Amino acid sequence: DWGTQTTPIEVTPGDLGNNLQIILRNGADYDITDLSIEITLPEVLTNRTGGNALSAVSTTTVSAGTNYQFNFLVNINDQASIGTLSLPLTIKYQTTTGLNGISIDKDINVHVSGRSFLKLTSSTQILLPGESNTVEFIILNAGTANTGSIDLSLTIPSPLTLLGSDNKWQFSSLNPDKQTSISVSLFAPISTAGNNYQITATMVYDNTYGTKITETRTIFLRVSEITNKGIAVVNTFWGSSNNEISVEPGDNSVKLNVVIQNRDTGPISGIQGKLLSNNQFSASNGVSSLTGFFGSTVPSGSTSSADFLVDVSNNIELGKYNLQLDFSYLDKDSILRTEIVKFSVIVNGKSDIELKIKNNILTSGTENDLIIEVSNIGTAPAYSVSLSVSYGSSSGILGTFLEDNTRKINHLLTNEKLSLSFPTYVSPNAQKGLYPITIVVEYRNINGLQKIISQEFGIIVKDWSSPLSINIPDNVLQSGRITTPLINLANTGDNDISDISIDLQFSTGQSSILPIFLNSGSNTWKFNKLSSGDSLTLDPEIFASLNAADSSSIVQVHISYIDSHGFPHDEIRTIGFTIRGLIDLTYKSVDFDRDILPAGYNGTIVGNLLNQGNTDAQFLSISILSGDGLILSSDSTQYIGEVNADSLIPFSLKFTVDENARDGITPLVIQVMYEDTYGNKYMNANSFDFLIGGSLSDLQPIIIEESSTTSAFLSSPIAIIGVGAFVILLTIFILRRRSSKQPF
Repeated sequence: DWGTQTTPIEVTPGDLGNNLQIILRNGADYDITDLSIEITLPEVLTNRTGGNALSAVSTTTVSAGTNYQFNFLVNINDQASIGTLSLPLTIKYQTTTGLNGISIDKDINVHVSGRSFLKLTSSTQILLPGESNTVEFIILNAGTANTGSIDLSLTIPSPLTLLGSDNKWQFSSLNPDKQTSISVSLFAPISTAGNNYQITATMVYDNTYGTKITETRTIFLRVSEITNKGIAVVNTFWGSSNNEISVEPGDNSVKLNVVIQNRDTGPISGIQGKLLSNNQFSASNGVSSLTGFFGSTVPSGSTSSADFLVDVSNNIELGKYNLQLDFSYLDKDSILRTEIVKFSVIVNGKSDIELKIKNNILTSGTENDLIIEVSNIGTAPAYSVSLSVSYGSSSGILGTFLEDNTRKINHLLTNEKLSLSFPTYVSPNAQKGLYPITIVVEYRNINGLQKIISQEFGIIVKDWSSPLSINIPDNVLQSGRITTPLINLANTGDNDISDISIDLQFSTGQSSILPIFLNSGSNTWKFNKLSSGDSLTLDPEIFASLNAADSSSIVQVHISYIDSHGFPHDEIRTIGFTIRGLIDLTYKSVDFDRDILPAGYNGTIVGNLLNQGNTDAQFLSISILSGDGLILSSDSTQYIGEVNADSLIPFSLKFTVDENARDGITPLVIQVMYEDTYGNKYMNANSFDFLIGGSLSDLQPIIIEESSTTSAFLSSPIAIIGVGAFVILLTIFILRRRSSKQPF
């Protein structure tokens, strides 16, 4: 392409001697030599001699996989069009062994891109002295290619002043033959009358290849002359020459400086000017006029000045006002002359910047939003406002992210208020207290003069307030057992936290033996995120030793996380557990007095209660709960009282089977109520099934008449001994059968 591979250039119709670079790559796996190329040019392109062909031969050996480049100087006809041209290319070569390679024919494309060229003109060439002149600067793309976005800066020579804006602008891309413009206000003091001034414009943009182009243009503007003779007021300003100020309604004893020029043909002397008071401006000493002296002798064309102390009326409005000076002086011939000169002054108001900090309480260990409120409570706008925060002696404690401690504002109008945010990090090592910061504001007032104000504020640093709360619904552990308490961790803050790691550390107490410890698993939990208002739950399996009964133990919860601003935090919380002895009641040898209970039968359920725990149960009572087919009485409840640890207590409860009860299996529910040594009440119930069948009539004895022989036999000693033996055997059989029916 045009230029070189590293530095491409734009070309446009009419360009002569443009470098066209052709780069070839040996893609074969062998070296070549005698490399030659021929390019046929279209009519709009010519070589240095005006021909339409390019050719070149290289005897250099081109190794496999390497590049070789040819450069040609090409002229572009001014009738060429912007666009892409296709050029036929023929490549010939030989191998290093002398064999001719196969000729290669292909088309290559070159692009006539055009070139941008910016012209600068102004809407006027004449400025009026003592006035604010509106000048429009017009930028025209007189080239043949688009520009990138344009950065424009104007250099305004002193004492001309640019009003209402800074000297930098930015425009979007500018197409060929298109233009854009800016309108500025230039103030030319009266002292500039008759002089020429050069304004320089610098325009920076990217061309079509992304290369940054800088173009500089100059325009001359002339300040018109003042034609009247005698004394002329060439400049007025409030304040002094090295400290010009603005004034606003109600200002008192303001210094008005008036600069005059001797427009006469010779020197004048003894110049006295009397400034007349009016409704808008009056003398500070209350008299009707003020007198100023402009020096002993002023040569022709020279200037002199005098100061007047003026009070500005409270009722005046912002704007331009006319004043009158009555002069008396001696001309070059010592003849007393008088002259009345009218001139204007501007009451443009004053910018008054007020600073406030909306939140001066910051939290250590994280990023805080330091909000500075800047407002203009004056009567004139402020321009090119720059506000910066300086931490001074607090810099080791406070700091903005990436030192981003400056904010810029184009303008701040009267009564306008802005809130500026400064993300401020407070060191986690910061002590609670008051830390100073300084806020510096630089701006230009309505006269274009630079102003600086500085104000110190105090920042209160407080400790980090944790967003986490811990809650344990039940903190009771059973000694000698594994208990799984729930530990709830909630994010009660306003922001999310992430990368949460929770570690439980168990205390050893007075000895090296842990009263409680984690039974299984890791003592560390990790979570990716905990949103504001959400919670998470830990369910550790904790074993409490038997010896720890009737005591308490603490667990330290180590929590680390990252806040919403990306800063890490570590916290240690302490939670406590109460360890109590275990009451574990179990039924043993529970049975009914009959295998089958008929309807209407008065039944009995007997058994034993075993306390397998390690502490006593107190005030224990056992009772049958009402159920279908059951009739209860006072004998259905039994008060036992205390059941010691590892003790077996028998019970016997009576009930009646309803006469209308249906045959079949029926449940009987036994309820146990008791208290522990802390007065906590407990209740549990167990169900036992029994079989209902038959009726009471089936149990009535049957009377059989016996013969006298039989009676005699039964009353004999042999019969009595036999019956006794049978009863003993039957009793042993029933006891064994009952013991084999234990439900546990």
